[in-house]
Amino acid sequence: MKIKYWSMGVVSALLISGCQMQSPVLEGTLDAIQADSLYLYQVTNDWYGTLEKEAAIPVKDGNFTYSLDSLKSGLYALALENQDMSRVTHFAKLFIEPVPMKVTVRQGDYEELDLQVEGSSLNERYTSFVHGLNVAGNKVMLDSLDRAFYAARDKGDTALMAKIKTVSMPYYDKSREQSRLFIDQTILKEQHTAFGLYLYYTYRFQNQTFNTVGAIDTVFQHLQEYPDEARQMVFYSRITDTLERFRKCAIGSKAPFIEGVDADGKQVSLDNFKGRYVLVDFWSSGCHWCRLETPHLQKVYDAFKDKNFTILGVSSDYSKEDWLKAIDEDKSFWNQIIVPRKEIRPLMDRYCIVGIPHIILVDPSGIIIAKDLRGEDIYQTVESYI
Repeated sequence: MKIKYWSMGVVSALLISGCQMQSPVLEGTLDAIQADSLYLYQVTNDWYGTLEKEAAIPVKDGNFTYSLDSLKSGLYALALENQDMSRVTHFAKLFIEPVPMKVTVRQGDYEELDLQVEGSSLNERYTSFVHGLNVAGNKVMLDSLDRAFYAARDKGDTALMAKIKTVSMPYYDKSREQSRLFIDQTILKEQHTAFGLYLYYTYRFQNQTFNTVGAIDTVFQHLQEYPDEARQMVFYSRITDTLERFRKCAIGSKAPFIEGVDADGKQVSLDNFKGRYVLVDFWSSGCHWCRLETPHLQKVYDAFKDKNFTILGVSSDYSKEDWLKAIDEDKSFWNQIIVPRKEIRPLMDRYCIVGIPHIILVDPSGIIIAKDLRGEDIYQTVESYI
């Protein structure tokens, strides 16, 4: 009989290979919580707390496991609720990365969940950051003031509500100032680290617009300063995808298609005005800042309406009545259309709109030549071309 002998090197290699083949898993336990499922959400905007459902995780005898193979490193949330992103109210956030992790889920204060997480260095940094931000912003004091205000509101005590609001304002002002300072200091400290990419995405990138190819290329260059670990994170792909979208609607690009219905129910599109300079005003009746721009729009319309120029107001109102009422109140009697509800989000995405008002200038050939116009800049920009 022949006996095969294996060298220790071969055995070690096989053992290492076997270990490498094991998938990283999130192991968890529900502590004093009864549930058949737990729901994993991706946090798409940490600033606003918006979530997108990633998976339903079965729970058996209070325990659960979930493979992390398919997840990029990033910020996620666990919840007992199976809802769409706008309706999840009770959840707890954690950083997940492709390493073995353990989590204990408990019921926290005010119906929130409380997590104890092991195994993720990114989660430790996130937890430390959130704690520091809460201390800097005096969250305990603000929460106390909020509870007092809501208690007065529930009693219908308007005088007490007004008093609490007056007393609260200096605390809120100081909280914003101290929170901003803490965030700035942490971003500087964490620059060019994997966790720093999360901070950059959340507190710098996410609510910006990039109107020129030069601005877009500058961000791409900035991304090269982060380590490979950061480039595997969900934030990296979100940033690059967003920048490519902004490139398609930057100054110098062709204005994407717009179509809506005017006050008479007639279909009107941006193409109807080709051959003229068109100031496109994205607005809605309930947007206070949008309607503050009306006098500036009126001024430029009166000055140049007979000089190969017009305005196209594009409303994202859900209510036709509210839209028409606002037009009548503001006397904004230039070209106005309202966009069907299902088309609003796609239109906003095509034009890379982060918020309204969003006012751009399109030249006679349909090319975007100016963006993010506000106030007196509206008149000066139009005048420079006409």
